[in-house]
Amino acid sequence: MIDEAFETRQLSDSGISISDFKARMGHIVDNLSEEPEVIVNNRNRPVAVFVDLQAYRAMKEQASAYQHLQLLEEAEAEQLDIDELATRVDAATANRRASRVAQAA
Repeated sequence: MIDEAFETRQLSDSGISISDFKARMGHIVDNLSEEPEVIVNNRNRPVAVFVDLQAYRAMKEQASAYQHLQLLEEAEAEQLDIDELATRVDAATANRRASRVAQAA
């Protein structure tokens, strides 16, 4: 019964329960290329998203590029010189690295 419900459900639209996710994790991992994201629900509320590693890396890259664009827009609005802009980019990069180190610990 769970297998049939799982197969017919639109994962990216409605998500699956934690218990369904646990029971079907191998199948989900094997099929991530077909379903790039799986929303996991706890009591019918989304609590997590399981994504393909390649998609995750692409999202991180896009987020980094967006942050750099924000810095450029701020620099333009504040009429910063290139040295101040470089200082801000270096600080943002250091903050991201520190965040990654803290998460890994």
